Amino acid sequence: ETAYRMQFDEIKWQPNNTQHFSATREGPAENEIRNSNWKQYIDTYPANTSGTWSLYYWLGSGIERLFSDNSIFDRLFFARLLSVAIGALTVLVAYLLARRLGWSPIIASMFTSLIAFQPMLLATSSVVNIDILLIFAFSLFFYGGVLWISSGLTIQSVSIALVATLIGVFTKGPGI
Repeated sequence: ETAYRMQFDEIKWQPNNTQHFSATREGPAENEIRNSNWKQYIDTYPANTSGTWSLYYWLGSGIERLFSDNSIFDRLFFARLLSVAIGALTVLVAYLLARRLGWSPIIASMFTSLIAFQPMLLATSSVVNIDILLIFAFSLFFYGGVLWISSGLTIQSVSIALVATLIGVFTKGPGI
């Protein structure tokens, strides 16, 4: 019901992907959503229809529980903020990778800005999307591999590669 009121199906995958906004602090359907008596949780068990456990959704559900007393709009904002934070970590890993490759801070920053402003990364990290954690896991794995090659078999390089592998495996199928 909430997704219907927020025009979720009407705007997804449309060329002009915009919602109707009001000129006030309250959203167009926020009062109706806030005063509704429909369930605010999924009562289908198991809730995850894919049958797999996902680290991204586990983190997202923690945010949902933490802000359960707030409006749906606040909870959606914080869920999106999770993706933004993971995207920022991906950019940080890109900078560390460039520095590990021996590039100067200026060149590493330029390289990092190319990644940070890559349109698909921006799109993926600005919405609730499981793919951003997979991108982060791959970036971290790549960084661990570069550490492994450049510094040899160290606790740090192996740990980073293993943590990245675990994140990838517990994100979605392609991570395996």
